[in-house]
Amino acid sequence: MEGHKQPVGKRIWKYRYYYLFLLPAAFILIYFNFIPTLATVLLAFKNFDPMAGIWASSFNGIENFTNVFSMAISSPWWRIRSS
Repeated sequence: MEGHKQPVGKRIWKYRYYYLFLLPAAFILIYFNFIPTLATVLLAFKNFDPMAGIWASSFNGIENFTNVFSMAISSPWWRIRSS
Protein backbone atom coordinates (compact mmCIF):
# COMPACT_ATOMS: atom_id res chain seq x y z
CA MET A 1 0.00 0.00 0.00
CA GLU A 2 1.58 3.25 -1.15
CA GLY A 3 1.19 6.45 0.79
CA HIS A 4 0.33 9.77 -0.74
CA LYS A 5 3.42 11.24 -2.42
CA GLN A 6 4.05 14.96 -2.24
CA PRO A 7 4.97 16.87 -5.38
CA VAL A 8 8.69 17.44 -5.85
CA GLY A 9 8.44 21.17 -5.29
CA LYS A 10 6.77 20.72 -1.92
CA ARG A 11 9.32 18.15 -0.82
CA ILE A 12 12.17 20.46 -1.82
CA TRP A 13 10.59 23.35 0.06
CA LYS A 14 9.96 21.15 3.09
CA TYR A 15 13.59 20.03 3.25
CA ARG A 16 15.13 23.29 2.01
CA TYR A 17 17.44 23.62 5.00
CA TYR A 18 18.94 20.22 4.30
CA TYR A 19 19.59 21.22 0.70
CA LEU A 20 21.16 24.49 1.85
CA PHE A 21 23.35 22.47 4.19
CA LEU A 22 24.53 20.35 1.24
CA LEU A 23 25.34 23.32 -1.02
CA PRO A 24 28.90 23.96 0.31
CA ALA A 25 29.78 20.28 -0.07
CA ALA A 26 28.39 20.24 -3.61
CA PHE A 27 30.34 23.38 -4.46
CA ILE A 28 33.60 21.91 -3.11
CA LEU A 29 33.01 18.67 -5.02
CA ILE A 30 32.42 20.51 -8.29
CA TYR A 31 35.23 23.01 -7.81
CA PHE A 32 37.97 20.61 -6.76
CA ASN A 33 37.01 17.47 -8.73
CA PHE A 34 34.96 18.14 -11.84
CA ILE A 35 36.54 21.38 -13.07
CA PRO A 36 40.14 20.04 -12.94
CA THR A 37 39.03 16.86 -14.68
CA LEU A 38 37.43 18.82 -17.51
CA ALA A 39 40.49 21.07 -17.76
CA THR A 40 42.72 17.99 -18.06
CA VAL A 41 40.62 16.59 -20.88
CA LEU A 42 40.74 19.98 -22.60
CA LEU A 43 44.53 20.19 -22.25
CA ALA A 44 44.95 16.71 -23.72
CA PHE A 45 43.78 18.08 -27.08
CA LYS A 46 45.77 21.33 -26.99
CA ASN A 47 49.33 22.34 -27.76
CA PHE A 48 49.72 23.98 -24.37
CA ASP A 49 51.78 27.15 -24.14
CA PRO A 50 52.23 28.30 -20.51
CA MET A 51 52.72 31.90 -21.57
CA ALA A 52 49.49 31.94 -23.59
CA GLY A 53 47.39 30.02 -21.07
CA ILE A 54 44.81 27.30 -21.54
CA TRP A 55 42.30 29.22 -23.64
CA ALA A 56 44.80 30.89 -26.02
CA SER A 57 46.80 27.72 -26.71
CA SER A 58 46.27 26.22 -30.13
CA PHE A 59 44.04 23.19 -30.63
CA ASN A 60 45.82 20.23 -32.21
CA GLY A 61 43.27 17.45 -31.95
CA ILE A 62 44.60 13.94 -31.45
CA GLU A 63 48.17 14.80 -32.47
CA ASN A 64 49.32 14.46 -28.84
CA PHE A 65 47.93 10.94 -28.66
CA THR A 66 49.42 9.86 -31.98
CA ASN A 67 52.82 11.13 -30.82
CA VAL A 68 52.64 9.20 -27.55
CA PHE A 69 51.52 5.96 -29.15
CA SER A 70 54.00 6.18 -32.00
CA MET A 71 56.84 6.73 -29.50
CA ALA A 72 55.60 3.83 -27.40
CA ILE A 73 55.51 1.45 -30.36
CA SER A 74 58.92 2.47 -31.71
CA SER A 75 60.72 2.46 -28.36
CA PRO A 76 63.03 -0.42 -27.38
CA TRP A 77 61.08 -0.89 -24.15
CA TRP A 78 57.96 -1.87 -26.08
CA ARG A 79 59.89 -4.31 -28.30
CA ILE A 80 61.54 -5.93 -25.29
CA ARG A 81 58.26 -6.22 -23.42
CA SER A 82 56.31 -7.65 -26.35
CA SER A 83 58.81 -10.42 -27.13
